Amino acid sequence: MSYFETIIDISAFEARRKAEANSRDISKWKKIPPADKWSAAELHAARLVVRSKGTESSHMLPALRRESDRAKEAHNQEQIRALLKGPQRPWGQHTRTELAHLYGDGPGYLWALLARFPRHDADHNNPPAGHVTIPFHPDLATFEVASLFPWHVAWACPPQDDTRHFKPEHLVQYRSRRRADFRDRTRCPALVAAKKRFDEVRDGLPVLTDSVLGQLTCEALALRLELAQKGGHGEDDENVFMIVAARQYMRFLQFKISDAYIAELVAEGGKKDMTGFVELWATPWFSLKNEAGRRKAVDNIAALIIGQPWNM
Repeated sequence: MSYFETIIDISAFEARRKAEANSRDISKWKKIPPADKWSAAELHAARLVVRSKGTESSHMLPALRRESDRAKEAHNQEQIRALLKGPQRPWGQHTRTELAHLYGDGPGYLWALLARFPRHDADHNNPPAGHVTIPFHPDLATFEVASLFPWHVAWACPPQDDTRHFKPEHLVQYRSRRRADFRDRTRCPALVAAKKRFDEVRDGLPVLTDSVLGQLTCEALALRLELAQKGGHGEDDENVFMIVAARQYMRFLQFKISDAYIAELVAEGGKKDMTGFVELWATPWFSLKNEAGRRKAVDNIAALIIGQPWNM
């Protein structure tokens, strides 16, 4: 079983530490590998503990639940209602141009992208009769969906105090084809990670393997260290949020990395054993091809926006 499924509390972490005689905290490593080289060993050295067990009853991350009532107010916005409702004909029955005419260029493009994701990889080789085969790149499409959907939610959310001064283009900043920052000019509500494919799929859903979770954890730590160097301290700065996308699926992660953990991580010499942990909460996967999935994704994204310091 994966790290995500097994290290679900501190006792499980400690049991693994005892079983691995050569295990050391990451603060004692002379060289830390890049994110794409991380796996179970790096996760354990970084002292990651998964806290998702027992949170299945809520579709929102713990740090965002305090904004759940305000987030649901976003559902009253006309643009959000249209986003939740989605296209009114089965997927694939409209061309991109038709969808743009019916729903507007932005939402129409989003629906066109989602329609291209098949239920099975074999469907790429067997397009419906009468359809012209157009080259389709799942990695680029995944990234565009992962960027467009939060952008539309951010754009349609009702103004919250000073948010009227923040334009949507400042809330989604593109870094590369496969990664975006969902941010304003100074704060970072969430990192967006778009994955072309996952190493393992179970019951039709992507699985957070050790390598995928390793990349995400390394990136969360890097951002947390960056914020700490810029003077970010306190409870509001301890959480790093991620929006992880794989094809039509989206899920939300919350990494809690305390100031005490950061202090131990960067302590000179690294001689003392670390005592803090990186804590992780994760929502289930939500399918953006059905209204229930979109509704749960909107709740988390709206809460991310509303819960930022400029809205307090």
